[in-house]
Amino acid sequence: RERQAPQHACVRVVHNIKDRFSLRANVILVLRAIIMEAGKDACMLQFNSDAKLTSEEFVKVFKEFDKDGNGYIEADELNTFLVTLLQETGNETPSPEELEKFKEYVLEKYDDNCDGKISMDELENILPTEENYLKQFRAEFSSKTMDSIQFIKIWNHYDSDKNGYMEGDEIEAFLKDLLKADDQTVSPQRISDYKNFIMDRYDENNDGKIGLKELAMILPPEENFFARFQGKKCLSKEDFDAVFDHYDEDNNGEIEGSELLVLLRDVMKRMGLEPDNASELEKMKEVVLGVSDKDNDGKLSKSELSLLLSDVN
Repeated sequence: RERQAPQHACVRVVHNIKDRFSLRANVILVLRAIIMEAGKDACMLQFNSDAKLTSEEFVKVFKEFDKDGNGYIEADELNTFLVTLLQETGNETPSPEELEKFKEYVLEKYDDNCDGKISMDELENILPTEENYLKQFRAEFSSKTMDSIQFIKIWNHYDSDKNGYMEGDEIEAFLKDLLKADDQTVSPQRISDYKNFIMDRYDENNDGKIGLKELAMILPPEENFFARFQGKKCLSKEDFDAVFDHYDEDNNGEIEGSELLVLLRDVMKRMGLEPDNASELEKMKEVVLGVSDKDNDGKLSKSELSLLLSDVN
């Protein structure tokens, strides 16, 4: 039987990537690394999957290989990075010559400043990463205002473990995207300096975390939809319909999930009771549903919301 060629050409990163990088189990990346056929010395780096790394996952990968924390993957760190992509999937370890050839290719294609190192910006061009989540809010950053629905979307995206706070790598991922959205170069040192500034200025309780109230001080000021009805003792039918339509973002005729959290946060802010963190908001949601959700479906219909707002007014 004819001996099969080594399978360096196609590398599937599946089994151990969650344990080593603490990434989501469903992140499946296919790396076409090196064409090993005799007489060919071309290299190719191609990911054949729609799965992409989130900002938080990307930060974790970079920190895993930047062992000395100097802001670059270089020398032995770069060798380890390239070899790991092969070894973790049971493929044969490349020979020194094969590894050197692949490294030359990677540096030639992705090392923009030709310093023989891979920076955070350069690694982002190598690995498939999600589009910067904050780029969709550039208009709001430019105008220095956003609405509460956009605010909660940002919160939900970066509080990835849903524990009611942004902390650790979640904060670093958020700040990385915030810098990139402002067209600034990112590096671990730049993120660390920015994080220290943010925490010194906005972490009021010094817990090393960012809560809802603290995030609101970092992002552009929000427009509370209820401010449009300031001075009115009660909402007219037209006012109420406008409120319902505003918070029923998916237009399914009910206020539910994050829509309800947005509405309740705006109501609490209007009453001078802005929640410090998402846990307080979730508790308020349970209280409101216990009182106003008459059919116990976990949502507010128009009639149920009308009852809630009449009590507030």
